[in-house]
Parts: sequence; structure tokens; C-alpha cells
Amino acid sequence: MNSRQRNVKPLTHGTSGIDGLLRTDRKAPWRNYAHTLVRYENRHLPTGDIDGIPVEQAEQLLANLGVDARWISVVHACQGAIVPSEHLPLMPDAKPEYDRNLREWVQILHNRRMCAITWYPLCYNHAAAEKHPDWRQEFLVPPPEGNIHHEFACCINSPYGRAVKNFILESLQKYDLDGVYFDGSSLTPVWEKPFPVSCVCPHCREKFRDETGLETPTKLDWTSPEFRRWVQWRYDMFSAYWQELTDAIHAAVPEAAVIFNHYHRERIPWVGAVPLKSFGRNFLRGTEADSQPLRGMFYTRCMRAAGKEGTEVWMNINPHGHINTPAGPKHNVKPVLDFMLACAAAGGHAATGCGTPAIEWPTLQRLADALGPFRAYLDLPSVPHAALHVSQQTDTFVFGRNPGVTTDANWTDHYWASLVGWADAIAMAGRYCDVVYDDHLTLTKLKKFPLLIMPLAPALAKKQWNTVLQYVRTGGTLVTGPWFGVCDEWGEPRGEPLGGREIFPFGSEFPTFEELDSRKERGLREKTLPLDWNSRHLIRRAKMAKGEIIQLSLDVGTLFRHSSSPLVVSAVAELLETLPRPCAEPVSEELLLTGVFQKNRRTVAVHLQPCTSPWPSKKQPNTHQPIRGILLRWNGNKPKLARCATPTPGPGLPIRKRGKHWRIELPPLPPHGMVILIEQ
Repeated sequence: MNSRQRNVKPLTHGTSGIDGLLRTDRKAPWRNYAHTLVRYENRHLPTGDIDGIPVEQAEQLLANLGVDARWISVVHACQGAIVPSEHLPLMPDAKPEYDRNLREWVQILHNRRMCAITWYPLCYNHAAAEKHPDWRQEFLVPPPEGNIHHEFACCINSPYGRAVKNFILESLQKYDLDGVYFDGSSLTPVWEKPFPVSCVCPHCREKFRDETGLETPTKLDWTSPEFRRWVQWRYDMFSAYWQELTDAIHAAVPEAAVIFNHYHRERIPWVGAVPLKSFGRNFLRGTEADSQPLRGMFYTRCMRAAGKEGTEVWMNINPHGHINTPAGPKHNVKPVLDFMLACAAAGGHAATGCGTPAIEWPTLQRLADALGPFRAYLDLPSVPHAALHVSQQTDTFVFGRNPGVTTDANWTDHYWASLVGWADAIAMAGRYCDVVYDDHLTLTKLKKFPLLIMPLAPALAKKQWNTVLQYVRTGGTLVTGPWFGVCDEWGEPRGEPLGGREIFPFGSEFPTFEELDSRKERGLREKTLPLDWNSRHLIRRAKMAKGEIIQLSLDVGTLFRHSSSPLVVSAVAELLETLPRPCAEPVSEELLLTGVFQKNRRTVAVHLQPCTSPWPSKKQPNTHQPIRGILLRWNGNKPKLARCATPTPGPGLPIRKRGKHWRIELPPLPPHGMVILIEQ
């Protein structure tokens, strides 16, 4: 396809045909950020050029490369506003021409049918903190020496919170922008360690007193019920502000997209005050993959569980440098391509950015070409099978008590190491899982999943504990690690652990963090240790009415996260073979990522994606060669029809009976994966 052809947006681009492309008002389908596919961040100051290329030429090039959504900005990093506003002060180096240039920039984007959203670092504004000292955060645990983020961390409970809202409303309307991405969406600065803890300014103290009748803590003390209540209040207060912003924006500009960067993930704990739960409405959940491509799959599923609206995971376009060739440096496209396709295999969207035109920008064309066939298979509901429990209670009130969070720059995030390790091992075993949070631990929700995996769940309310056991009694299968339910929902040890040792024999008392650190080191030394599921020291299986409880004495997720051993993946695959099976699963010696979604009432869409091995291998997928000999196992009634939907629609595939299941012979798997439709 030549550049002239590439400049024509496809009519299936989330539009209603030519009429949709011709529209330019806010209801034009191409201005709906949720429907865009290739989302690119490049927030240069509106000087009239981007890295020496005139803006009009640069944006024409990006449109030709397949970009359909652009992040630009009305602020410069955390320095302040770049255009005059009655709500927030200007950054020191703002130029008068920026206002005109920004208007023209948005018009250039819209002329090329590109969605234009702005960017704002939610709690961080240097100019605002400088001009209004009373807007600054105050810290319960002060930042480490040399940390500069606290100097411009502003409190949303001060007048700053209202100023941000008014500034964003003004910007959306003044510049005809299509939405806003709230980056830095954490209450406390989380980019330098050990972590500080905020905010205890007069505005926060007054709000906490008014809403709870309690005084704000004066020190970090997990033994204090008042302190634990304050930690929970921070979650509730901060998420309420997200909703307040969203509602205000949609009251003024109903069509505007609102996206928050969800700063609660591995190596970013409770201090950010971002909840781990399903909360809020009418905004898109976003987060970052932290330059680890496979993380796009797990984090997409975390965001999908947090709300019904669209999801997005971001990763730098250039996380792994360049490849030197005789013709000069060439962008290493593979990591970002792996990342974006992993997000697609989980049913969600990806975003990227921070590239330079000469080397990274040509990558965008490859991303657009690879993602294009999967457009119709994003945001579909998953077919429930396995649920992986992600617990705010355990993360915050058990593992959050680790003093290393606020004292040690090399603190180990034991809890998320387990979650990430489990998610990655399950994915590499060719299976898929959804995420459930603490508020999903209801019988109605859990009964949708034949398999519930709760790797580390020491913090459970008695009602939650009883619900999980009732789930098992009615036919569910529970897989858990040690210390199941030994603490209440506030992380306080129970005098007598719930249940009996016959059902949960491993871990009646939560260990010290020194012991957990030593287990990590031992796991690294023993990374090639095979896991013997016949050992009663490792696994205990107990029938309970119609279901089964499987408790492990060690956490295989942690073992895999710290070792990346293929033996752990083999062990997880071996364990999953003995558990309820999903409706569809690949049969292959290759590492394949799997997503299974409900296309419509009678059709299931199975997404298969080659996965790059984390260990040395003679065979690496995502090369230019397709993978042959893959079968798809269908564990249900014989399908009426199975056919490939991507990369191009194909004829019916051979379906053969094999024992109690069906095997579907797949054509060679392209480097960028495929979607198979199963009609029932």
C-alpha cells in the first residue's frame, strides 16, 4: 500500500461510513477516542514544529503511518500551563504564540481525521505550587533526600482540585480537544523510592475529620485502627475525585474521553491511594506496562476488571533501544509490537509514545498493520473460566505493613511479584484468566468461573471467606497458596485461623518480611527445582461437596517472577491439566497467548498470539515465519463451524472428535497471531 492510499482512513474506522468521515463536530465517530486503534503520545511544546519537522508535515506523516489518536498537551510536563488561563498559572517559559499554535495544531489533527486529546499530570504542577504554597501537599512520611517531586505535589482537597477541573474544562472547549489523559494519577509521588506518604495538609485534615469524625494520624502505625481507617479513606477520597472530574467534564463536554493512568501495580503500592477494585463510571482505565511487553496482557485484564468502559495500557515505543545495522541504527520494533498484540489478545487497547521521527516513527506503520485486523475483536466480553484474585485488602493491610515500603529503596514487592508471576505462567501455559477484586467475592460473580485462583489471600473478611467456601461447595475449584484467611480484612492476625488444617494445612501464621525476603533468595537459588505435585509437602487437595480446594505450600507465581524458569511454566501447565478446562485452548509446543471472547450469542472468538520466550530458545516466535502444526482444542459440543477471521476471513476448518473434546486444525499461525471464530 503506497502513502497515498495510507492517507485514506478505512470506512470501518469506528465510523458510520462516508457520512461519519465527513463529519467534523464532536459527534463525529472518528473523534471518539474509545474507537481509535493506534494511539500515539508526543507532547512537544506548540512551537510550530516537532523535532525540526513542521507540525503540518509531521502530522500528515503520522496519519499516513496509521495513527488515529494523538496526545498533545496544554501543560509542559509538570511545569505548568503553556497557555494563559484564569485557573492555573503559566509556566515560566511560556510563549505568547503557543495559544495560536495550539489551536492550529488541533485543527491540523482534525483535518486528518485524528482524535486529539490533551494530557495533564493530575497532582503535579510546579507553577501552581510556587504561586500557591497553601496548595502543596504535606507529608506524613517525608520524601527521601533528593526527591524533587514533593516540591510540586499539590493537594486535590485544596483549591488546586477545583482549579484543575476548571482548567481542563476551559482547555477542552477553547481548543476543541476530544478528551484528556490524566497521567501521574497517584496522590503521593511514586517515582522515587523509598516512598513518601501524603497528604496531611490542613485541607485533608479538615475533610477527614468532617467525613469520619476522626483526627488525621501523626505517624505511620499499622496497629492503630484509626491509621488503617485513614488509609482506606485515602482510597475512597481519591477515587471520588476521579469521578468528580469525570462528571464535571461530561456535564460540559459530553463527548469528551476521560482516561486515568492507574498507578497501583507492581512496585507501586498503597501509597498512591489508587484503589484495587471496580469503581467509577464513564471513564477509561489506563495503566503502563513498565517496558515489559507481556505485562500488557495482565494489566489489560486488571483494567477490564476495574470497570465496564474501555481499557488502555501504555508503553514507551522505544524501551529496548536500537539495532545497529550496516545502514545505520534501526528501531527494535519487536518489544513494542509484542506488547500491543498482548494487549489485543487480552481484549484491550494499547498506546505508545515518546519516539523520535527518524528512527521510531516508521514503527507506527508496522503497529497499525499488525493491529488493524483485530479492531473488531477488542472490548468484547471474556468467556469466564479462570479468575485470578487481586486483593486491595492483602496488598495494603498485610503486605503494605512491610517497613521497606517507606524505608528501603530496594524494597521487594512480594505481593505483586506473586500476581505477575502467576499471570505470566498461566499465559505461557496457553491458558487465560480474568481478574477479580475483593468486591467481586460474591457468589453471583464467582459462580461464573469454574476456577478461582487466589495465590496470596491472607486478608479476608469472614463473609468473604464463607462466600469462597460456598463457591466451592456449589461446584467451583479453588487454588490458593499459604496463609489463606489468617488475617481479617484490615490485616489483623486472627487469634484462631478460619477453617481447619485438614482443608488449609499450609500457613496458619503470616511470616515476617525477613522470612519472605529469605524465601525470595532461596527461590532464585533453586530456580531449576522441579515441582512434584505428588508431594504432600507441596500440595493438598480436598473435596468439598461438589467442588475442590487445592492449597499449595509455596507460591509458584513468586518463584516464576524471580526465576523465569521454564520448569515453573511446565509445573503450572501440569497443574492446570488436572483442573476444569476452558472452552478453548491451543495444543502446541510453542508459547502462545490466548484470549477467548464472546463475539455474539452463538459465536466465540479465540485470539492466539505467539509469545516471546523469556528464556534462551532456539525457536523464537514473532519472526517472519508462520508457526505450523497448531491445533485448537474445543471442550464442548461440536461446533457448527470454525473459521479464521484474521488476518483475513477464511473457509471452514477441519473439526475432528478426540475423546470427549474436539480438535480444530488451524492453518499456519502468522507472526502477528490470528482470531478463530467458533460458531455454536
